[in-house]
Amino acid sequence: MKHFKIIAVVIFIFSLFGCINPANSKPITYSVSCLQIPNRQLNIGDDVSKYLNVTINANNADKATFNWYCKPYNSDKEILVNTNTYSTVSKELSDSLDSVFYENGLYYCEIVLTNLSYCEKIITNKVPVQMEFCDPNIPVISINTSHNQDINSKEYYLDADFSLIDTANSKLFLDDVKIKARGNTTFTKAKKGFALKLEEKTSLLGMPEHKRWNLIANYMDNSFLRNEAAFYISRKLKMDYTVRGQFVNLVINGKYHGLYYLCEAIKVNKDRVNIDDEDFLLEMDDYFDEPLKFRSAIKNMPVQLKEDEKTESDLDFIESKINYIESILYSPDFPYTDSNHTVYDSSFTKYIDIDSFAKFYLINEIMNNFEVGGPKSCYFTYDTSESLLKAGPVWDFDWGGAKGGENLVIAGSLYYDALFKTKEFKEKLKELLSSNDLNTTDF
Repeated sequence: MKHFKIIAVVIFIFSLFGCINPANSKPITYSVSCLQIPNRQLNIGDDVSKYLNVTINANNADKATFNWYCKPYNSDKEILVNTNTYSTVSKELSDSLDSVFYENGLYYCEIVLTNLSYCEKIITNKVPVQMEFCDPNIPVISINTSHNQDINSKEYYLDADFSLIDTANSKLFLDDVKIKARGNTTFTKAKKGFALKLEEKTSLLGMPEHKRWNLIANYMDNSFLRNEAAFYISRKLKMDYTVRGQFVNLVINGKYHGLYYLCEAIKVNKDRVNIDDEDFLLEMDDYFDEPLKFRSAIKNMPVQLKEDEKTESDLDFIESKINYIESILYSPDFPYTDSNHTVYDSSFTKYIDIDSFAKFYLINEIMNNFEVGGPKSCYFTYDTSESLLKAGPVWDFDWGGAKGGENLVIAGSLYYDALFKTKEFKEKLKELLSSNDLNTTDF
């Protein structure tokens, strides 16, 4: 009797999944009345629901699940694109795929109908779909997160696979990528930015290999050109390092997210911020959200260390150096002058790299980047061997850049209120403006 009860329970459990059909139960009947999957070219961003859809007529079904799959060309891997489940099933039920997956390949739908006793699985025909992307001159990045999770955290990475198709139709596929949201103001907007962390150092679109990359949304920039324009000026002025990037179309979990800017994350590396291990990469940012940080003694600058390897002792060291530089720049008798107001002591140039500060100023002033006044996203390096603070690389122009206006925007920001009092800094600006470095004939 005991064994009979166990067998009965097992039969009941399996029947819930449709694996066993007890006597006297009502079987599921169905017919596929409409299936429209075109053998045609589609564009990313198209409303393809009228093409990629299926309509069935079902009887005695309590639940219906529609699993949409793509079998990419030149691959044996079948990828689940989207899943929709209906708990209440009417006699006629339709489902569609809102947007195509990033792959050219065979698309089909698997329909699973269940009730307490039965399970019926219907596989539609596999029909080829060839996509034509928005712009053949812009690469396409497609990212699929584990279980199609939404990317809505700046703290936690999600596992994902990554596909990059360049303009020559060459393809890179990585199945061990991690992605999270990034940004401050952009994070609150409908179109978020993203940070990528690759398992191995990889070159993307010809840029030097690295593990860390950013996808910039440019949500506040209708032109999409402010960051690229600022980086162009930075390259023209021969800054030590300028962020590299290229525009891409971005697809996440089968949905087109728009035009993005794939670019290098600012990291210490021989191909990026090329400084020695004992040197420092710093960011002055009023969001003040890094683990190692301090506010300077005189200017209350929010200084943050941008390297994971740095320690509390490193923090104490750089804090003393920044405070010492401020004590020079904001001494009551700075700059030192004679009775004719002629500067005769330029010892501050031993601690401030005038060339980089002048270039940093020109780039941000030309771009009218008022966010420097925050300050926000202002990067610096500190060379310990020379005890020298250098400005750059430049970053983040999508909101503040090119807003217009007649007045100088950042002349009073950071340390420029002190530097503009000196002959050295003003002469360096004149030298840069009169040189050929800002010739824009090749823009």
